[in-house]
Amino acid sequence: MVAWIDAAGLSSGPLFRRITRHDTLGRNRLSAAGVAEILRRLLRDAGLPEDFASPQGLRSGFLPQAAQDRTPLLAAMKLSLHRSAQQAQKYYADVEIAENAATGLFEKR
Repeated sequence: MVAWIDAAGLSSGPLFRRITRHDTLGRNRLSAAGVAEILRRLLRDAGLPEDFASPQGLRSGFLPQAAQDRTPLLAAMKLSLHRSAQQAQKYYADVEIAENAATGLFEKR
C-alpha cells in the first residue's frame, strides 16, 4: 500500500483512482463497479473463482491487517472510510484478543 501511495505521489484524496484512457491517474475515486471488475479480472487471471473474494471482503479484511501491523486506529479508518470508531474498534479488538498470550491458556486445559 505504501509503495502505491509513493509511486502515485498521493498526499490526499482517494487512494484508489481511475486510470484515464491516456494512462494518467485520475482525480476521482475508482467506482465500486470498477473495483469489482478489477478484482474479477485478477481472480480469473489467477485461476480462482470470481466469488473467491469481494470488494467488501477486501475492505473488511483491511482493518484486521492494519491492527496486526499496529497501525493507529484513526489512520486506518481514514483509509478504509469507516466512520464509526466503535465499529472499527471491533476489528482491532478481535486481533488484540487473538494475539494476547493469555488466550492460549484456554487451549491448554
